[in-house]
Amino acid sequence: MEYVKHAPVHLENQAGNKIFCIPANFKKFDFESLEREYSLPESHRSITWQNIASAKLGDIIYFYYVSLPSVHCRTERRILMRGVITETTHLVPKCLVEVTDSKELVKAVSIGDLLPISLTDNQKFSFDQLKQCYHVKQFRKRHFTLEDANLFEALEEEAAKSQYGGQTLMDLTAYFRLL
Repeated sequence: MEYVKHAPVHLENQAGNKIFCIPANFKKFDFESLEREYSLPESHRSITWQNIASAKLGDIIYFYYVSLPSVHCRTERRILMRGVITETTHLVPKCLVEVTDSKELVKAVSIGDLLPISLTDNQKFSFDQLKQCYHVKQFRKRHFTLEDANLFEALEEEAAKSQYGGQTLMDLTAYFRLL
């Protein structure tokens, strides 16, 4: 596949969709709460997330989770989920995108087509592997763009395996309930 880089360094797939990675804290955005939001009728399945200013309809989002529970008695951090922007900037109460009671309206996006990424291999797409194999240096607070086409291809391959194997967001919830 061929990818195009744009300043300030955005990787795009052949369809022209940008590829983002956004951080998520398991303690604030656990899978059970995401599953409740995502369990609407299939035509409306999406989650609401903080606005990603330059995101457009169809852009690909990878979720980099921190504070994941682990069988090794330490928290883990890794890319664990893939989604697609299904609705661009719209206004929602702040309490839908942050842990707060505030009803103030803030900008958000809707992300659908959620797929787990490599559930059982806790080293795959971990920060250590991303740093060592794909030269990812750090994560900015809100999101970063993927700059490495090899990483994107590896992530897409894992997402395809999940989709082919019938894995869903509900499988993520079940997996982490066991830990």
